[in-house]
Amino acid sequence: MALEKPSIKEVKSNVVRIAHPYLSGNKTTYLTAELDATGIAITVKDNTDFADDDYIILGEVGGQMTEIVKVNAAVTPGTAMTTTACVFDHPIGEKVTYIRYNQLQLYGSATTGDTSPSAIGSLVGIDVKSNYTEILVDTADIESYYYVRYYNEDATEYSSYSESASAGGLSNQARGEIKNEFLSIYNEKIDDLITDDWLNRSINRWQRELSKRRNQWSVLRYTDIIETTQDTQAYSLPSDIQDENTEEAIVSVKYYNEPEIKYADEELFQKLTFDHIGSTLYTDIGLADITVVLDNTNDFADSGTIYVEGDEIAYTANTRSTNTLSGVTGITATHTADDEVWQVRNTGSPVRFTIDSDYIKLYPMPGSVEADKNLYLEYWRKFTDLDDDQDETLFKYPENCYLYLNWQVAIRRKLSEDIIMARKAQWQIDLEQLVAEDPDFREIRIQPMNFYKTNNSNFYSSNRYV
Repeated sequence: MALEKPSIKEVKSNVVRIAHPYLSGNKTTYLTAELDATGIAITVKDNTDFADDDYIILGEVGGQMTEIVKVNAAVTPGTAMTTTACVFDHPIGEKVTYIRYNQLQLYGSATTGDTSPSAIGSLVGIDVKSNYTEILVDTADIESYYYVRYYNEDATEYSSYSESASAGGLSNQARGEIKNEFLSIYNEKIDDLITDDWLNRSINRWQRELSKRRNQWSVLRYTDIIETTQDTQAYSLPSDIQDENTEEAIVSVKYYNEPEIKYADEELFQKLTFDHIGSTLYTDIGLADITVVLDNTNDFADSGTIYVEGDEIAYTANTRSTNTLSGVTGITATHTADDEVWQVRNTGSPVRFTIDSDYIKLYPMPGSVEADKNLYLEYWRKFTDLDDDQDETLFKYPENCYLYLNWQVAIRRKLSEDIIMARKAQWQIDLEQLVAEDPDFREIRIQPMNFYKTNNSNFYSSNRYV
């Protein structure tokens, strides 16, 4: 059974509301014969893909007589299934939906990100008569953060934990609060068309629309701090940078109170570092090691010195067939696999950077003076998908999302073309107003072009960075 990740929709005072397990795309059918209360033999249009011990929902989620029962016998292909006894009567045509879990467990913790929070109360049944399961936390059990796990009672298996939800509730930029506010303002409700999953995907589509209108909203401008290491050229770019393959998302790179480091394109950077000889550690090395294994030693001398994060390590032999340096002395600190290893390099205060497949590379690479200093990388972030109701959009005007969702609902419900176009216009007018009001601190600076001549050709780097 796959580990589904639950979501806490809302926390208000000591009331915790929990979203139902994933239902969109689950196998569904419908009753072709009436089912009386306490009945166990149900007749459906098609029982394909249903199996013994599956949990199923009888009725529409949110209905007063909707309930969960369990398939309680082997299913022979056709129209019949045997289940545990139902509580309510169910008419012909009622929907039947597979649900992976039938219960849930609430947890609490004093901290966010807790991997083993404490259980609060007992397992409770998932309340499909409502659009969420609501738990009232006893005063003695109130915690700073809440978590939840779904539970399959028959298989005795839990889902993964949800993200933590603050007892203080969701911010107005959280996915869960955006949905709650939209549904409240526009008097909408969760149903077969406007499902919780559809709303989640629509909110992420809204963020992508924001990116289309302007990639560099002021809220996306951000500064990351990279601690530089001696003899280390490459550093990982932030995972939320707009473009990890070019310099287009970089605003500036600099040490505190020092000149900005200029951009160098790939060709210029290769020219600056053409004589460097380096590799990476294949395995960890410790203080007592007398051999060092690299990913490649072909260009390294038969004997000499290597530089690893400030360590000057001598060796007496290079076995290229195994990429092993032996007769090693001078290790003063432990180093881990994939750490950079250099034999020939330039160190000092970096004056150039380039972008290379998720990394920013510096030239010259930091020396002893620059070791452990903070490098300030200012860049443009991207809108990342909101995967949980606790996740917050970077955009500080969620009201624009309400208008977008109202337009999308009109399309989803196939309302008249006039209504669809009117709602779209409302959203677009609001968006363009926000664009006009956004400070957008973007500056484009052009440095004089530098020309470099090689034996084969002339080439240049524009050194432009945004």
